[in-house]
Amino acid sequence: MKKENLVAVLFIAILVAVVFLPIYGALVYRFTAYDTYYSHGFLVPLVSLYLVFRKRKTLKAIEPKPYLAGLFIFTSGLVLHVISLALKVRVTSYLSIPVVMLGIVLFLGGKKFARELLFPIGFLIFGLPLPKVLIIGIAFKLK
Repeated sequence: MKKENLVAVLFIAILVAVVFLPIYGALVYRFTAYDTYYSHGFLVPLVSLYLVFRKRKTLKAIEPKPYLAGLFIFTSGLVLHVISLALKVRVTSYLSIPVVMLGIVLFLGGKKFARELLFPIGFLIFGLPLPKVLIIGIAFKLK
């Protein structure tokens, strides 16, 4: 990867991290709460990073071919996040994280790059908390 591209990727990563800053506190609270079902939430991103690390040779061999549809997915994820923040619906805001990541990968790396990273990005969904209403409803029916 060229130095200019690496700087652009780091800039976008920092910008996206700042945009999602308002929901990190809620995620940490759900992961560390006393009666949580999501204590594994801290491990899921680490496993995803490991899965990406295992594919590093394959990813280096792929020539980046930016795909413009990735920009649409990226902006759709950001719009979903902003609307979710405005309506105070955290679940859809959480779901916008993998959508934004997939959009960035598609836009900067292309289809082949995104295909290789689809599972690690999709795996992040398993760390996102479900709404408490849904958990209570499922738990009540199981009782």
